[in-house]
Amino acid sequence: MVEQPGIRARRLLVNWLSAGWLSAALQWWFVLGIALTVKTFIEPRLHTVYTAFAGSARDWWSGHSLYVGRDYFYSPTFALAMTPFGMWSDRIGGILWSWACIALLVYSLRVFYRDVLAALDWPARAEGMFLLLVLVGSMRSFWSSQSNALVSALVLLAAAAAVRGQWWRAAFWLAAPVHVKVWPLVAGGLFAAQWPKRLAAQLAVCIFALGLVPFLTQSPDAVAGQFAGWYRCLAERQTHGSRYGGYRDAWTIWEEFHAPVDRHQYLLLQMGAGAAVLGWCLWQRLRRPGLPTAQLVMYTISAWSVWQLFCGPGTERLTYNLIAPAMAWGLLTSFYERRGRTLISLAAVATYLFSFGATERMLLDVWAPAKVLEPIGILLFAVWLVQHAAHAEPWPCAAAEPQGSVEPAAPATYIALRRAA
Repeated sequence: MVEQPGIRARRLLVNWLSAGWLSAALQWWFVLGIALTVKTFIEPRLHTVYTAFAGSARDWWSGHSLYVGRDYFYSPTFALAMTPFGMWSDRIGGILWSWACIALLVYSLRVFYRDVLAALDWPARAEGMFLLLVLVGSMRSFWSSQSNALVSALVLLAAAAAVRGQWWRAAFWLAAPVHVKVWPLVAGGLFAAQWPKRLAAQLAVCIFALGLVPFLTQSPDAVAGQFAGWYRCLAERQTHGSRYGGYRDAWTIWEEFHAPVDRHQYLLLQMGAGAAVLGWCLWQRLRRPGLPTAQLVMYTISAWSVWQLFCGPGTERLTYNLIAPAMAWGLLTSFYERRGRTLISLAAVATYLFSFGATERMLLDVWAPAKVLEPIGILLFAVWLVQHAAHAEPWPCAAAEPQGSVEPAAPATYIALRRAA
C-alpha cells in the first residue's frame, strides 16, 4: 500500500520534532555533566559531599571507624560500594561519580518512561520534555554531588521492574537505596504493602543480603562494630542533633508560625502522615481493582515523594530532586488532559525554583517566611495528586497487567511511534 505524500510528510515531521526534543534533552544532560566536570576539577573539595563518600571507602579498607569524627551518615555497604571511586584522587573520583550518577539517572528515566509512562499514549516528543523537566528539578542536587540522584534512579528502576512483573529485580532495586539512606525503606514498604505476596519477602531478603556483603571483606566483629556505629550515628542525629538550617519540610512551616516545635508531636505528625500515605495507596488499589500496575506504581512513587519531602527525615533543599520525576509526570499529564494546570504549575514553581538557595535568599529579603514555600509546594502537589487520582480513568494498559515475569504488551501507538522513529 503506497503511503500518500501528505501522510508521509506529516509522519516525517512528527518524527523529526520528537527526535529533536529527545536529542535536546540528552544534550542538556550532557552539558550538566560537562559543567560538573569543570566545577569538580577546579574545586574538588568545596561545595560537595562526595569527599565524605570517598573518605568512607578509604576508612573502610584502612580499618578506621566510618562514623567517629566523620561527616558520614550512610551504611557500611555504601562505603564498600564507593571503593571504585575512592581509589582515585578526589578530583578524578568526583568527576567519575558525577558522570556515573547522571548516566544512571538518565538511564532509569528512559526505562521508567518506556515501561511505566508509555501507556499514557502521549506524543512522541513527550519523552524529551519529561527528561528536560526532570533535569530542571535535579540540577541543584547534582551540583553538590549528593547521593539523592542515585536513590531516585534506583526507585525508578524498581518501579519499572514491578510493571514488567520482575519482582526479584524490583526488590533488589528497592533494597539498594536503603543502604544509602535509610528512609527509602518507606518506598519499599509502600510497594510491599500493595504487592505483599510478590514483594514483601523478596525485599526483606535483598536488604539482608546486601547487609551481609561487607562481612566478605572484614572480620565479623569489625563489620558488626561499623553497623553499630551507623545506628548510633543516626539515632543521635535524630534525637539529639541540632537541626540543619537548610532543612525544608513540615517542621519549617511549624517553626515559622508556631515555634518551638515539639519533637514528640512532630514524630506523631510524621507517623500519621505515613499512615495516611499508606492508606491512600492501598485505597487506590482496592477501590478500583482494574487499575494497571503502571498507574499504581506512578501513584506510589508520587505519594512516597510527598511524604519524604514534607515529613521525612533529613529533607533539605538538595533532596527536592526526588519529586522531579513525579512533578514532570504531573505537569505533562495536566497540560495534555487540560485540567489541574494552575495547581500543578504553582507546585512546580515552588519546588523547582526555590530549591536554589540564591532564589530563596532574594525572597527572604522581601518576605521573611519565604523558606516555607518549598514544603508548601509539596502540599500543593499532594492536593493535585489526590484530585487527579479521584477523577483519572484507568490507563490504556489496564487489561494487560503482567503476571509473574511476563512482560506486558506495549500500547500499539507507542510501538508505532518507535518504529517510525
